[in-house]
Amino acid sequence: SIGTDLTLPGGNWDINSLITLADGSYNILAAATDKAGNINVSGCLLLTVDTVTPAPQDLALAAGSDSGVSASDRITRGISSSVPAFNGTVTITGTAELQSTVTLSNSTGVLGQAIMGDDASNGILNDRLGRWTFTSILPEGVNNITATAVDLAANTSNVSQPLVVTIDTRIAKPAITGISPDNGPSSTDRKTNNGRITISGTADPGDMVTLSEGASVLGSPVIANSSGVWTFDNTANLLSDGIHVFTATSSDLAGNGNNAAATSNPVSV
Repeated sequence: SIGTDLTLPGGNWDINSLITLADGSYNILAAATDKAGNINVSGCLLLTVDTVTPAPQDLALAAGSDSGVSASDRITRGISSSVPAFNGTVTITGTAELQSTVTLSNSTGVLGQAIMGDDASNGILNDRLGRWTFTSILPEGVNNITATAVDLAANTSNVSQPLVVTIDTRIAKPAITGISPDNGPSSTDRKTNNGRITISGTADPGDMVTLSEGASVLGSPVIANSSGVWTFDNTANLLSDGIHVFTATSSDLAGNGNNAAATSNPVSV
C-alpha cells in the first residue's frame, strides 16, 4: 500500500504516497471499502516514475564529415556536398534517451537541436536509447561540441563528454624562398656551382609540400614545421648545367589543396 484516504463529500479522494517510488513503471490500483465492508477494486493506472535522464553519449562525426588524410582525426573541412563546398558543414551523431530533446552547443553558445531516431536507430532494441543526428556549419578552428538531453518528464541531463572537431577550410599558398648552396656572386641570386641542392620555403604549419620541375615530381612531400618552414633535400638528383624552375604545391590534414602553385625564380647551375 502506498497510502489511504477517506472520501470527501461528493466521492472525491486524494492520496499522497507514503513511500518514495523508485524510477520505473507501476500498475496503480485503488480499492474502496464501504461501511458494510464491501470492497471494490478499480482498473489499473499505469504510472511511470522518471527522475533522471542520462547524458547523451557516443558523440562522433558521421561518415563523410571527417575529410582529409584521416577519417578519424576530426580535422575536417566539412561535407563536400554542402553549398558552398567545404564550408565547415558537418553531421554529428550520438545516442540519448528515446524521445528526449538533444541540444548541441560549443564555446560560442547553442548550435541547435538534434533529430532523434526511433528505438532501432542505435542498433539495439528495447534499450530506451535512440540515435540522433545533427547537421550544422561549425566555425573555423577548434570546436568543443557538447550535448544535453531533456526527456519527456522534463529531466535535464548532465552535459556530455565533449567532441573536439577542428574545422579547417583554408590553406595558404606555399612559397619557395631559396636554395642551398647559393654560392654565386650573391647568397640570394639562386646561382650555384653545385648540381645537388636543397630547396627551402614556407607554408602553413603542418602542410605537406610537393616539389616539381616541369611535369616531374621530385620526391615525397615534406612537412612544414611549426614555424611554417619546409626544406626539400634534392641532393640525390644531380641537376644539369643550365636554368631550372621549380614549383611547390601544398595540402593539409583537412584535405585542402592549393591549386595555385608557387614557382621559384630561375635557378642557375
